[in-house]
Amino acid sequence: METGNLLQTSGGGRWEAFKKNTNRARRDPVISVMVENYGSVSALVKTVSLKRMIQDSLHEPMHGSATVVLEDTDGTLIKNGRSVIRRNDKVKVWTGFGRSGYRHGDLVPRFTGIVQEPTINSATREVTLALQDYGYLMKQAQTSGDYSAYNTPKLLLDELLSRLNLGAATWQNDSGLPTTYEIGNTTLSRRNYWKIAHGATLGIGYIHFFDGSGDMQCLRRDASVESGEVFRDSDIIGLRHVRMAEFVNQKSVDLNDAAPVPWSGTAGDSLRWGQATYTKHDKQSQALYGVSADYESEEMVSGWDNIFPYVRDSILWLKYPRHIYELRCAAHPYLDIMDKVRIDSDIQNIHGQMTVIGIDEYISASSYSQTLTLITHRELF
Repeated sequence: METGNLLQTSGGGRWEAFKKNTNRARRDPVISVMVENYGSVSALVKTVSLKRMIQDSLHEPMHGSATVVLEDTDGTLIKNGRSVIRRNDKVKVWTGFGRSGYRHGDLVPRFTGIVQEPTINSATREVTLALQDYGYLMKQAQTSGDYSAYNTPKLLLDELLSRLNLGAATWQNDSGLPTTYEIGNTTLSRRNYWKIAHGATLGIGYIHFFDGSGDMQCLRRDASVESGEVFRDSDIIGLRHVRMAEFVNQKSVDLNDAAPVPWSGTAGDSLRWGQATYTKHDKQSQALYGVSADYESEEMVSGWDNIFPYVRDSILWLKYPRHIYELRCAAHPYLDIMDKVRIDSDIQNIHGQMTVIGIDEYISASSYSQTLTLITHRELF
């Protein structure tokens, strides 16, 4: 398997050299693509575009997609008018920059998924692969029934992933809530695996997505990785405000069971014994910005012992106005979802720490550009 030269992810070495060289003089893009049942198509790649995105709120994250355009220069991709690369073939994409003295340059894994549809252009002898990451597989698979044997988020997600022959999820703070939090209802209604994953992680304040290597990452929403990357005017091709992020200062949750004795509401809450709906308000935020309510009926949100911190933390981190920005820049292939970056633009007078919630990349033989969707900090509880 052609993977190029592996990079160290910590502790210096070539990884640090790669990061330092990214912002220096122009470097030639390099691409490596492996296809299941075929092998390397790196020499045939014309362009690659990648897109991964999560939501700016508590809602279900999106899964990633990509497009790879191949030129059938040697006549091996198109046989009898059909692509030899078929639907559901697995594909892995590495991207990076050329490096003197290294055959394949510096490469990092940027996308792993399956072929949703191959399309042929007979006139140009091009094969276009529409790819989806493994979140797409989880959206196609459905289940229901008794899951009492998998009554924690970690047990449940690992079981769903194993059914699709995918590796176990990587959890931040692995020994904490993923293994100790008991899901509220283990008799699940029929729905797809992706929604079940969202329900399993929602009550413990985690976000889930597939990274470039095809591994499911489960990260705490109140934590993100400090990349140390600073974008100044010399690094910024374009920077624009997209919209206000969603904020929440009133949160309601429906549980399957009514509140038991002796539960009663505290100041600012709406809860009485016998009720099944718990509502919390942030009066100060509502006075400043108006009421912005959010409602949850997720059946896997746990019982009354756990519901208070979930609702409290949801409001704590989402009651402030946050802003979504779009940053166009030369590619920084080592950046990932939930990484923190700093914007220091004197021209637009925009300064501060932001979190990456979306990555769009376009790579060809001559260019490698990137668009980052950023959310201003104090977000993503």
